[in-house]
Amino acid sequence: MVVGGWRRLRHWLKPSPAARRVLIVAGIVLAQPAWIWASGQVRTDVHWRTAPRHSMDIAPLPAEAPQALVQVWQARAYNWRGTLGVHTWIALKPRNADHYTTLQVIGWRVWSGRKATRIADEAPDRSWFGHTPELIDQICGPDAEQAIPHLLQLAQNYPEAHRYHIWPGPNSNTFIAYLIRHTPQLRTELPATAIGKDYLLGGSWRGEGLGGGELYSLAGLLGASVDWSRGAQLNLLGATFGVDWRNGAIDLPFHGRIGARAPHCQARRATQAAQVGMGNQMRSGQS
Repeated sequence: MVVGGWRRLRHWLKPSPAARRVLIVAGIVLAQPAWIWASGQVRTDVHWRTAPRHSMDIAPLPAEAPQALVQVWQARAYNWRGTLGVHTWIALKPRNADHYTTLQVIGWRVWSGRKATRIADEAPDRSWFGHTPELIDQICGPDAEQAIPHLLQLAQNYPEAHRYHIWPGPNSNTFIAYLIRHTPQLRTELPATAIGKDYLLGGSWRGEGLGGGELYSLAGLLGASVDWSRGAQLNLLGATFGVDWRNGAIDLPFHGRIGARAPHCQARRATQAAQVGMGNQMRSGQS
């Protein structure tokens, strides 16, 4: 009888083939933070006071790019949080300006009694506490000229400037997503690793998906977005799974995109790379 009961229990506990596949996928996804940590993609050996914050010489010097620019940047978040996701910010440079202005939200500003929003004149490509930034997207010329004053006004009047929650939001990525959704010239799709991007302000449950389409979100904890011409994403407790059938790519939590990025991002990045190359040649000649 005992042997028979044990066999029945084993049979009941034995997962079906479909359940085994789900468990395998879940195991791979949950192993990503450990792999990111072990591979050295995040730095946990630096204190925020002494962590590198210098320019990484990625963006062109203002004199090398006289046209107006709006850039969207990302870098792995500070310390252990970098194993889970990224921090994003926007950089602005009006036409013929001699400096960039960055827009971002920083959580510890709220904890010290200040507004979370930080608007500062500084290099757009500064190391984020030891993590190299990456340009996600940019617009230039007339589109950027129209977007810059609008973005500054949005940042100055951000409705959640005195509230910050790492998870599920509102956080730094919620802020950048808010700016993008309310700026017609920007059609940037933030990466799946930008936890908090699907947190909609004001208790809304329906909004515009980043890059287009519709977004349905329950406080950033459960949601989905779909653009039938491009792809779809599913948000589970802040972790984003997605498929981009137009470009043949998939999005995974913690890791990000596997496959090609959207063509407009590649084209703009190629333009940026050409500008950076020219700038590096100029700097070499001056040294």
